[in-house]
Amino acid sequence: MSEHTFLVVMLSIDLIGLVVIGYMGFRVHQASQRIEGITAAVYLEACKVLGRSR
Repeated sequence: MSEHTFLVVMLSIDLIGLVVIGYMGFRVHQASQRIEGITAAVYLEACKVLGRSR
């Protein structure tokens, strides 16, 4: 295998890894946004039940 082929293969592996890590970061961000929304909804509902305003 020539040096050029080796470098192309290694660059391809690096790019695939970068895409996978980027996707995982995107999914974690989505999950954190969802959790933040649920937390806010629970807080507002608890305030309503307890008769307090924000």
